[in-house]
Amino acid sequence: MEENQNPQSPQVQQPTHGEITTIRDILMGGHINQYESQFTEIRNSFAKNDADKDARFKALEEEMNQRFNALQTDMNSRFDKLEALLTENIQRLNERINTVSTSDKADLGRLLAEVSNRLING
Repeated sequence: MEENQNPQSPQVQQPTHGEITTIRDILMGGHINQYESQFTEIRNSFAKNDADKDARFKALEEEMNQRFNALQTDMNSRFDKLEALLTENIQRLNERINTVSTSDKADLGRLLAEVSNRLING
C-alpha cells in the first residue's frame, strides 16, 4: 500500500513587524535601551570632538596668519633697510668715481702740459 505522499503541512506564517518588535523586546529587553543610550553618547562625543577640532583648526589658522603677517612685515623692513644701504653705497661709489675722474683729468692735463712744454722747449 502506498502512503499518500502529499501530506498537508501547516502553512508557516511570516511574523509581522509588530511581532518581530515584540520578540526583539523579549530577547533583548533592556539591552536595546542601553545600546541606544551608548549610541547617543557616542554621537554626542563625535559632535563635541568635531566642534573642538573646528575650534582648534580655526585657532591654528589664525595663529599661522599672524605669524605670516609678522614675517611679511619683518621681511619688508629688512628689504627696505637693504635697499637704503645699497642706494647709499651706490652714491658713495659714484662720488668716488667722480673724485677720481676729476683728479685723473687734472693729472692728465698737467702731464700733457708738461709734454707739450718739453716738445716746445726741446
